[in-house]
Amino acid sequence: MVSVITLGEIEYGHCLTQAPDLPKQKEFRKFIQETFPEPLQITESTPPYYAQIRALLFQKYPPQGKKTHPEQCYDPSTGSELGIDENDLWIASQAYEHNLVLVTNDKMKRIRAVTGTLLDIENWTDPP
Repeated sequence: MVSVITLGEIEYGHCLTQAPDLPKQKEFRKFIQETFPEPLQITESTPPYYAQIRALLFQKYPPQGKKTHPEQCYDPSTGSELGIDENDLWIASQAYEHNLVLVTNDKMKRIRAVTGTLLDIENWTDPP
């Protein structure tokens, strides 16, 4: 399965390309659509998993200053305050919700540190 968020990240990369290779992008989109015809969606059951991981991140990596509880923040903590990419948090939440292995080339060190055995994160590009 592939997350709809991952697909958004890929499309974002396509949009940023200075000299896009449109035939290759079209070929890649076809491959993704054929390989993953039904991307994993964010549903109404995903937010509790997101909230649990985000709370663990907040507890282990609280924003700088005297803020030790979320209610002390005037604005909710942003991903940058927690030292994570917000999309990575949603993708990890989906993997946790569906008990899937999260495959990434990004180490997701903080998410890995707080989820422990709750979430299996693997980098398939690492040599065995």
